[in-house]
Amino acid sequence: MEQQITVEGPTIAIFNVAMIGHVNPTFALVQELRKRGCKVHYFLPPVAPIRAAAVESGAVVEGYLPDDPSDFVMEKCGIDEPLCHIVPEVLEDDRAEYERSVWPLAQALVCGEHVIERCRQLGVSVVLYDPFLPLGLLAATKLGIQGASLVTYPGMGSLSGLMSTLEAEGRLGRAATIRKPYGKAIQEKFGVDLSCNLLTRRQFYTKTNFVTTCEDLIAELPALGEQKWADELRKEFSFSAVGCLVSSSAPHVITARSDSFIPRVKSFGHSLPVAELSDQLAKGKKIIYAALGTMALSDRWGIDLGRISAANLPSGTTGKAFCQHVWKALLAAMEELGDDFFCVLSVGKQPDALDFLGRSEAEIFEHVPSNVLIRGFVPQVEMLNNYASAFISHVGFNSLQESLMAGVPLVAIPQAVDQPANASKVEQRGWGQAFFNPMETVTKTALAEALRQVMTEIETTVESEDDSYRAEPRPGGVPQVLKSFDPQGFYQILPGDFLMTHPISCIAEPVFDQAVVILHTNSDHPLTDSGVVRGLVLNKRLNTTFKQLLERAQDPQDKKWAEKLSEVPAAAELRVFRGGPVIVGSSLQANIDWVHSFPDVSEAQQVAPGVWFGGKIEEVLERAAACEEEEPPLRIMLGYAAWSTQQLQIELECGVWCRARPPQDDLPLQGGADKSSVSAKLCFDEDGAEAWRTALFQAGQDLLAQFPRAPGVDARIRGHMKRFEMQNRSKS
Repeated sequence: MEQQITVEGPTIAIFNVAMIGHVNPTFALVQELRKRGCKVHYFLPPVAPIRAAAVESGAVVEGYLPDDPSDFVMEKCGIDEPLCHIVPEVLEDDRAEYERSVWPLAQALVCGEHVIERCRQLGVSVVLYDPFLPLGLLAATKLGIQGASLVTYPGMGSLSGLMSTLEAEGRLGRAATIRKPYGKAIQEKFGVDLSCNLLTRRQFYTKTNFVTTCEDLIAELPALGEQKWADELRKEFSFSAVGCLVSSSAPHVITARSDSFIPRVKSFGHSLPVAELSDQLAKGKKIIYAALGTMALSDRWGIDLGRISAANLPSGTTGKAFCQHVWKALLAAMEELGDDFFCVLSVGKQPDALDFLGRSEAEIFEHVPSNVLIRGFVPQVEMLNNYASAFISHVGFNSLQESLMAGVPLVAIPQAVDQPANASKVEQRGWGQAFFNPMETVTKTALAEALRQVMTEIETTVESEDDSYRAEPRPGGVPQVLKSFDPQGFYQILPGDFLMTHPISCIAEPVFDQAVVILHTNSDHPLTDSGVVRGLVLNKRLNTTFKQLLERAQDPQDKKWAEKLSEVPAAAELRVFRGGPVIVGSSLQANIDWVHSFPDVSEAQQVAPGVWFGGKIEEVLERAAACEEEEPPLRIMLGYAAWSTQQLQIELECGVWCRARPPQDDLPLQGGADKSSVSAKLCFDEDGAEAWRTALFQAGQDLLAQFPRAPGVDARIRGHMKRFEMQNRSKS
């Protein structure tokens, strides 16, 4: 089967945990990678809603084990059956810290062989991973390929309170002790050192780390010299804020667990009470949306949040205690606010979520105010974009970004981890109100007043056309990730790339209509000026031979050069092609280039498999004359195409060009003229519209290749080409 040039980029592997706040930002990235031709294989735990969203975004889901068992829980790796020796004093002192330190490395030991081999089979060339998972770092390092972590919280500075507390209590050092035997086992098994001794190895960062937000939302680290962990982080790793990855068009997981509390929609998430909300809006009511995040509602429902809250919550405060305290205050506040307000409250899946209101369903709902609607889970992006006037939130990072992008003011009630820092940012920047130490500060009266205030402020903002609530986290992180990391080389312009004009692109230059261009130099090439990209249009044949063109030489140096070349028999038969719109000065030599398929020509530069640019023209013509083929693999070009690097990148992003890159293993044969490569076939086999269509077919763009031309284009092009020919004749 003949090899094709393809627009498909490399195969990307993504590794993630079954946590909504960590997976949701990645789905827009998957969509964009697929649009750009990359294959994406997404390694995930067996959690159906998250896997369904990954598939919808365009990824192929992969399991962490060969048989992909449905009961695999990676957070249990090494816990029930330790893989390395237990540190008894640490286990007894802090079971949660022990498990948090063990399972990521144990998972790497358990799953590493399969994942590395699977990535090798798939031909993975780029790994993106959540820093919770050293498995991603292990796979990239072992395979010797590019790797980057996706940090879905506003940088380690947002964890300063927690990390500083852990360092002061000696818990960072104890965690390093726990990790040591696992790090040693991984190094012995895979030959990879994961630097498990670092204080910051709660997250497994690598050389390249993308923080999925804008620079303005990044939380600052403690000053240099204040905290060992922060100094270590600065020394060992670098972080780039790439912009927000949240997208309303991407799949969005609402709950990672099966739940029958309310009707489901699709295979992930829950339906909105659209009719009820529309009715309330029609009545002029202000809608409040309240959701306190999956950490408190699921993973930490019965576990102490206080220890990871940097003193924001009292020690011993469980997720249940926190949520029910806030809910009690909210229900009372809604009664106080009255019928002008309506609240949608998301309470999660826990069977005892509402037991503070009563034992039976009838008893529970007897205590729910008439202006409150309780749901298990709510599609948050849709709710914020279409209905909410205020958002009561734990200010997990994704919720913060989604609220700001929707322009909905916040009442921030943080729990732990990065949330207190996020709440501080909300308060400092005027995006809403914040309640710190919420077990003391959140009361009926305080909450009602905060809601009144933020909704009054947003009304004033709307009236003054101030868009500050939306101003900060503009979406755009997806292209910035690709530009920064450039897994496909999409922003890297290389010699040998083929450009085909999009059938409906509006380019003024007629020579670019249905054009096939090969790029032969870029800004790193010695033949170009800095920042300039040059190329040659391959399929615009002129009605003249090379010998006829040489006879038009006027400059003395041109005449001497032309007379010498005219003696070569091949010059009489070779047709000339229009290489592009750029003609510099009146010198014939300065405006003629040539591409060919002759190896070993002196000074020629190979730009693609089977394709060379330039070289000594006498040798090229001699090789052409010796060819037995009716038309030798040679194009003589008058003029060329040129762009600034930035201009061409913009044109590529805007869809002016379809681009294809030849397969690197499409190597030319040695000796003689070589037209065996796909690149050579595109350069020399055809011209005109047929060459353009063939190039698009080869690139997998079948629909574009058959796209009808706009009315009048043929006549316009013929007219312009006629004008070019007349101008050339007048010059001669």
